Amino acid sequence: MKKIIQIIIGNVLMAFAISTLILDNSIVAGGVSGISTVFHFYTGISVYLCVGIINIALFIIGFCFLGKAFAMKTLVSTFLFPILLEFFNQQPYLHGLLNDQLLICILGGFLLGLGIGLVLKAGGSTGGFDILALIVEKYFKIPVTLLVNGIDAAILVLQISFHSAPEIVYGIMTILITAYMMNYLLSSGKG
Repeated sequence: MKKIIQIIIGNVLMAFAISTLILDNSIVAGGVSGISTVFHFYTGISVYLCVGIINIALFIIGFCFLGKAFAMKTLVSTFLFPILLEFFNQQPYLHGLLNDQLLICILGGFLLGLGIGLVLKAGGSTGGFDILALIVEKYFKIPVTLLVNGIDAAILVLQISFHSAPEIVYGIMTILITAYMMNYLLSSGKG
């Protein structure tokens, strides 16, 4: 039960950071949220709907390659994260709380990395591209953080055409802070 609560708290932190800080301030995002932003820009499909569809597809892949136990821990994130993302999106009093882009990217990256780290440390997945990273780690022993950072970098490149230079720079900073926090949480207690 403790691990499920940890996964839920991680999802709340991630959804809050992405909805009220990162997307709200047009900061370039990585992961499923970032690729969903790309789909939204080119197709008009809601970011939240894209997140849900991609998460379900990745969940099925994770179930096939990582097994039932992993899938059960990931099931919470697969469905909870898009719901929380939409919930936070619909709360106008939570948007526009900060107007300092640097502070937004630092706080957003910190909360996002903390949320992802909590979910992964509980043995689950955020329902995002970390599923692919965990599959590659299992079969090829490449660290999850390296793969997640690589995926985020590729998604960042896809967004360059429709974001301003400051949004991209703040996005890079957010991704680096997220990666640092995630890595710190995953490596704490090991040794």
